[in-house]
Amino acid sequence: MSPKHGKVVRPRGGVRAGTRSLRGWKWNGRGKLITEPVRCRRDDWYLARARLANGAPVDRATLLLVFLRGDEVLTQRCLRLHAPAGNRAADELLGWIKTPEEATHFQLRVPDRAMVSHLEEILFQDVSERDPKCHPLANLPRWSVYRPPFPIRRVVLPASLYQLTDLLDWCEFELLESPASLRKLSKRVRGAACVLDPQWATTLQLTLPDLEHLAEASWLIVDLDTIARLLKEAGAAGTEVLTHSSADGIMSARVEYADVPTRGLALQDVVPYTTTDAQGGFSIRVLRANRSWRRYADEVGFATLLASETPWEQHHGDVLSAARPARGGELIATDLPWLVAGRYGPPLAPRIATHLLRMHLGAPLKDHVQYWNRWDDGNVVVRDISDLARRYAPLQAVRWASPDARRAHLGI
Repeated sequence: MSPKHGKVVRPRGGVRAGTRSLRGWKWNGRGKLITEPVRCRRDDWYLARARLANGAPVDRATLLLVFLRGDEVLTQRCLRLHAPAGNRAADELLGWIKTPEEATHFQLRVPDRAMVSHLEEILFQDVSERDPKCHPLANLPRWSVYRPPFPIRRVVLPASLYQLTDLLDWCEFELLESPASLRKLSKRVRGAACVLDPQWATTLQLTLPDLEHLAEASWLIVDLDTIARLLKEAGAAGTEVLTHSSADGIMSARVEYADVPTRGLALQDVVPYTTTDAQGGFSIRVLRANRSWRRYADEVGFATLLASETPWEQHHGDVLSAARPARGGELIATDLPWLVAGRYGPPLAPRIATHLLRMHLGAPLKDHVQYWNRWDDGNVVVRDISDLARRYAPLQAVRWASPDARRAHLGI
């Protein structure tokens, strides 16, 4: 309650479609924390941003959406909002929701009255389809089938990435300041995984053959800028690193190749792979998969592990991570170590980025682990549960009794 006016202060905001003007909230005047119906697009995705009051001690909130077709109520859905990267210091909460196919309007309700004082603004922006998805029924091999060319029991990191040492709980690690020569660097990384500092490549004047030589006896990770520069200097491929940015559309990574660095994920799984900026926008760094890169990659066996997904169809399929064998070792091109360390801004999904980095460094993984992304389409969830009984005879799809007649409890 507002002590000055003796009434609830309702959040401002509304619904924005593209760059068109805002359709603002008109809160019900009868004391309920629900808006009058607002027009929405059918079967479309919306990004919800809840801007917090200064110092609001919350990192999540739940809203209720009532979808209508004209005056007829179709369905209700909960929308869960979370702080980006689970950051309690964030000044906004984010969430995504898809409107039903027949919905023409919706009403917004804040079920927790105590939460209202923490919300200054709630804005819904229409966005392109949210890409992250999983394939829970994929027939996956045991992750122990995928092994690096040698057991990775030691990781060499540049001192500038010291914060990543907390992730190395399965092996020894070494922080390296600045190697004096290529020979000394080669000696330090032999038989280990190594993240190559871009500054080392510049100071030591490394060439593409130098990288290949280092990778022959190590598990070598190189950033995208360095690999693009050395490929161009060697005349092997003419590609470049680009940054795609969007105010409201998140960026993702699609799994294109099954190997050690992508364990835990099925082929064609799509995971959030984006950083955020101070204005709340999203961005992704990619290596352009142009004709020159594809020709070179085919010649030497440089397989794309993770490919980009962006809000724009013409900017899909660029390289986020790629790997090629090098005799007894491996050469991997990716920005993951620097992404996890926050060099390009806070990751939107730090747990997923951290998992990917651990896999890129050869960390062990239990055979049963599999990525799962919450489905927003209830029909898909029910279909998948039903399919399990058909695909795997010992399992049975069941429905449990619920104290709430409006809620079904399904499982296997």
